[in-house]
Amino acid sequence: MDAFVEWAMPKARDLVAARRAERPAQNAGSEETDDEGRRVDDRQFAETRDMLRVLQTSAMGWYRQRGAFRDDLIGGVYRPDDFTKRGLPAEHGMQSRVSRNGQEVMYWRATVSGWVLGLAVTADGGTFGEHLYGGSQPPVGLPSEGWEGWGDIFGLPPDWS
Repeated sequence: MDAFVEWAMPKARDLVAARRAERPAQNAGSEETDDEGRRVDDRQFAETRDMLRVLQTSAMGWYRQRGAFRDDLIGGVYRPDDFTKRGLPAEHGMQSRVSRNGQEVMYWRATVSGWVLGLAVTADGGTFGEHLYGGSQPPVGLPSEGWEGWGDIFGLPPDWS
């Protein structure tokens, strides 16, 4: 039985990998959404969300130390190899903006399909607020600037679920 398992496991892994690659290839370039409003062409969405969460966690940690969000996480603290380790290209295209008072930061990235995912963190005393973004264009402003494109944890954009 052990010999059969040793023989079958690599073949099963190859089959799973092929099937995982099949769906993104079939949906590449699609502008369609599923029943829940999520983009069908979701290439690099998981990797982008993962890196946005890494940046969020790091930003909050640095904020607790400094009392303001850093403007150099991308390119300073996090280098290209940090992005490639998470499945993104070295030329990742991740962008950021920190408010003038250092109490709000946003990160966003256009995926290979052109769809933009973003995350903003706001500091209010000892707590943090989270705002998520998904859209065809980069966010035009920080959540505090009144821009309606940002959702909060209760207004989760479809491509974040």
